[in-house]
Amino acid sequence: MVLRDVDLVLAERRIAVVGANGSGKSTLARLLNGLVLPSEGSVVVDGHDTRDDGAAVRRRVGFVFTDPDAQIVMPTVAEDVAFSLRRRG
Repeated sequence: MVLRDVDLVLAERRIAVVGANGSGKSTLARLLNGLVLPSEGSVVVDGHDTRDDGAAVRRRVGFVFTDPDAQIVMPTVAEDVAFSLRRRG
């Protein structure tokens, strides 16, 4: 487990997370986006628990990697963003 005993409130609209390789940045982003569920505790975004309402969470949280090889779905940031916007309407 990379993240342990974390209690975090992010009040700003945009947040940057910086740290060394292996420090948990990607894990935190995936947890906040509901792409990974916590093995203990909960992740709540604007009142939506990632375990129960991941779709609502993903409408509120987005992230991009600095390394294009680490993109989630598509090969580029632009294609990832375009892919996520296709479901909106």
